[in-house]
Amino acid sequence: MIRVAGKLGLALIGLVGITSHASAKPSVFSLQNGFDETYCLMNASRVELPMIFETVIDYTGGNEVASEKAVSDYREYFMAISSRARVSSSAADIARKEIIKISSERRLKWADDWKKNQGNALFFTTSIAAPVAIEVIFQKEFFSKSELEVVNGYLEFLNSQLSQTKQIKNDWETDNKSFDYSVFLYALGIISDEKKYKEKAIRIFKRGIKELRNDGSVVRDSGRVGSALHYSNKAVAAMVTLAELALIDDVNLYSFYHKGFSAGAAKKDLRLAITFLLRAAKDEKLIHAYAEQGKKQGSTGFKEYSATKQDKRWLQNDMISWGHYYIRRFPDTDISKELLKNSSYLASKNKGYGEIAGANPRCFITGKP
Repeated sequence: MIRVAGKLGLALIGLVGITSHASAKPSVFSLQNGFDETYCLMNASRVELPMIFETVIDYTGGNEVASEKAVSDYREYFMAISSRARVSSSAADIARKEIIKISSERRLKWADDWKKNQGNALFFTTSIAAPVAIEVIFQKEFFSKSELEVVNGYLEFLNSQLSQTKQIKNDWETDNKSFDYSVFLYALGIISDEKKYKEKAIRIFKRGIKELRNDGSVVRDSGRVGSALHYSNKAVAAMVTLAELALIDDVNLYSFYHKGFSAGAAKKDLRLAITFLLRAAKDEKLIHAYAEQGKKQGSTGFKEYSATKQDKRWLQNDMISWGHYYIRRFPDTDISKELLKNSSYLASKNKGYGEIAGANPRCFITGKP
């Protein structure tokens, strides 16, 4: 049984409370007041995770080619069964069998020329590894010892690939991809009981906070030309998800802050990053100079947008579903009110695929903490 601790209340894994009696079925929750199981009923067509992730040489600007789409389609399928597994023992069984299958077959091995586009390999692999690892946390006690060894070996295999990318290996300046990796790494630490993984994930988070500009912008992501806001949102999504995972161990990353010694140094924390994101979504001129600078330095973004015409679709679709976590935990704050005011997706309490946020946050966080 996963025990969830934390002064702020129940964290990601326990927000709807796992049944504790001996005859409990896998991942069927003892649901609390305010829960509607339809929040968890997601559907997606059955697809296979590729055996080999073929290298895409160029940045495709959001227009996925076949090898990328194959991974994205599988991510949607897996997140659908992971979401349903919260309320259905049969879906939980399907999810476990799927995890054992891809683990035993060691799927998503990188092609030999993966170094030609390391960032692409990092993003797409982590986008599968993180939700799979989070589902393993939910169901850890329901795998047999031998099954868990196979699954853990697979996740370690994926980590061995990811840790060889320059961004992770050389501790490059943080961005959405490094924060995505930290979510997977912390989840792997929970599964394997490896303290070093959790510590590294937290180091990435804290370094990311320290590297924020004084206004709260993420340096690398705010330079992604017309996708600067899109990738800044992805960075925030991963940081919020990691903060939720860390609360399982009573580690409160929401309260972590960095303040330099120089006069006028800003107090930097996750709230500052979210505040900038929401301010720039309302007044995108706040990010234009950073996006223009990124363009001059050779950064890339979605082709349909530009440094002065930002992609803001994320504000009204499931890319902002991390907001369900934040609103759930801090319902009366100005940030939560701004999230609801500016995102009809959140205000309508929509369910959707949270990508790095562990499938469907609307399902995972319902119930009374």
